Amino acid sequence: MAKKRNLKMWVVMAVFLAGMAPAIAAGGTIYVDADASPGGDGSSWGTAYKYLQDALYKPPSGGDQIWVAEGTYYPDEDEGTNVDPNDRTETFQLINGVVIYGGFAGGETTLDERGWEIYETILSGDINTPGDSTDNSYHVVTGSYTEPNAILDGFTITAGNANSDSSPDYYGGGMYNYSGSPTVTNCTFTGNTAPGSYGCPGYGGGMYNDYSNPMVTNCTFSGNSAICGGGMRNCYESSPTLSNCSFSSNSANFGGGMAN
Repeated sequence: MAKKRNLKMWVVMAVFLAGMAPAIAAGGTIYVDADASPGGDGSSWGTAYKYLQDALYKPPSGGDQIWVAEGTYYPDEDEGTNVDPNDRTETFQLINGVVIYGGFAGGETTLDERGWEIYETILSGDINTPGDSTDNSYHVVTGSYTEPNAILDGFTITAGNANSDSSPDYYGGGMYNYSGSPTVTNCTFTGNTAPGSYGCPGYGGGMYNDYSNPMVTNCTFSGNSAICGGGMRNCYESSPTLSNCSFSSNSANFGGGMAN
């Protein structure tokens, strides 16, 4: 009888754990809406965070999804005082195991309702003086530091300006990847620059990859510029996988669209 009771106990525990596993893997949803009122906790569209940085500094845990409504978001803005206003080094740092989705109107309950082509969700480095690129963020997005499962989906990344005279801030105006391989899908990189400064090289206006192998799918690189690799620069031991991507009107001294 003891053996039967033990077997029954193991069966019950296995069923319980099997039921728990999907919930653990799925994580939760954090909501962000630029039109939200301040003071939200991100638990619903009605109480959405106003700033994306507050969702990223919560911090989310593996399996979480961040749903971001249409609008423009800046890396130096939050309510939680985790970032410094007008600080050019502030960036949207991707998180391992967390998916960040843009392209919501606000109010959706399923991903199928999302319209990233209609509800443009912009990550902009145009901090400090509006329209003056000289004081913009060095990197709008950073997907670096051994984060193989970070995902960014459905955003326009623009106005990054990697014009510093010190590393790594003359690399990757739009997105900077170092020793990390995020997945980037349904994104547009436009109007980002890496001109360098005081004789320092400027690499990867749209995206810079160093020891990184990102998966880039259904993305557009347009109107970016750099000294080397206007649209994308792939440096040491970097082999990104690109699928259904377009490169147009990018410029550089070497490799207007891409430099490898």
